[in-house]
Order: sequence, then structure tokens, then C-alpha cells
Amino acid sequence: MSLDDIIGVNDAAKLLQLSPGTVKNLCAEGRLPAKKIGKTWILDKSKLKIKAEKNR
Repeated sequence: MSLDDIIGVNDAAKLLQLSPGTVKNLCAEGRLPAKKIGKTWILDKSKLKIKAEKNR
């Protein structure tokens, strides 16, 4: 994972066309590839693009 590929919940929500709350819930459930640092979820944009393409 490159630092250029790290995004937050709001950017992930735009990429996946979901609400930020839904993205947070999916992260907490382990259904999205994410890590939690403190209270902040970070996601790997390159893995999300693959997931977004599979969902279309």
C-alpha cells in the first residue's frame, strides 16, 4: 500500500457511491479493506476500485 493510495471515509464514499456512514459500517464489519487508527478509518483506494468495479 502506497501513501498515495490511502483515503478517508468521505473519499471512499464518493468512490463507492455510498454514504460515509455506510462506509464506516462496512469497515467495522470487515466488509471493506480498512484499518482504524484512533477513531479514523483509512482505506486503500486501489483495493476499493476493484471492489467498486465488482459491484457494478
